[in-house]
Amino acid sequence: MKLKFKTISPIILSSRTEKALYKDVDFKEVTLDKMSFEDIDVQNIKIIYPFYGYESRDLLPEKNFSTAKEYYIPASSLKGALLGNKKSDEENSLRRKILFQDVKINYSHIKLRNIYKFQYLYQEDKEEIQNQGNQAKNANQANKYKTPKYDVFFPSVAIEMMKIGNEFECEILLKEPITSEEFFKKKLDENFNITQNKLKNYVKEIENRMQEIKSWIKKKELEKPEDNDENYIEKLQTIENNINELLNSNKKMIFLGGYKGILASLSKFDENTKVQNSFYIDNETLLPYGLIEIN
Repeated sequence: MKLKFKTISPIILSSRTEKALYKDVDFKEVTLDKMSFEDIDVQNIKIIYPFYGYESRDLLPEKNFSTAKEYYIPASSLKGALLGNKKSDEENSLRRKILFQDVKINYSHIKLRNIYKFQYLYQEDKEEIQNQGNQAKNANQANKYKTPKYDVFFPSVAIEMMKIGNEFECEILLKEPITSEEFFKKKLDENFNITQNKLKNYVKEIENRMQEIKSWIKKKELEKPEDNDENYIEKLQTIENNINELLNSNKKMIFLGGYKGILASLSKFDENTKVQNSFYIDNETLLPYGLIEIN
């Protein structure tokens, strides 16, 4: 069976800390042509999280950082994203009859970029802040919330990401074509629905954050932003609109890779549980990272 994929937002697949590359340890400096990176200050890069590749690029302090000749999406990552979590011994037995292989990705599909995050959407309780402030400084200075900010998260860190709009294929071997195919299609449909629910949870949480921020503004509890032109409410509204547009498109989607935030990581979400989601949001699409369409 063959599946075709198209990236909706950048995909981040990295071994994280185990394979991180450090300046003066794994590379001398970053000197890439403009096609290989996007909107980053290469002179400021101290740590790079590489996309999965077959070649070793560490412990080369005498050489400048360079892209790999070929990258890949691990079979295990794709299998986990498509089939979801194991639920029973019977299901585990069926999963073993569906075989995946690594998917090779051309180097031209990868770019070195900073990661973006919406910060200060969650803040300490006003009362807690005030109690702490009374101990350390004037109470009038303590009752201010920090201004929400959408910006580069750790400017000295860069991540190799798979660009948006890229297409790739995956061939899957079904050991028992009839039972395996039926199970596989059922799991795909389940995960398409789960992705829809994750995106709906994103929308709900964005609305909660906007309501909370508006209450801070109304009570004049928000610090004056350094940049008066920055409209964080408008930015959040754009993100919500973009997600709603995807929800209304009826695209068959899954999440793949990291930096999705907890709302896109949990298959089930208890609405009564308070969640502080990490709003890592791609600055090009203004969508959560890791969204892929399956045709």
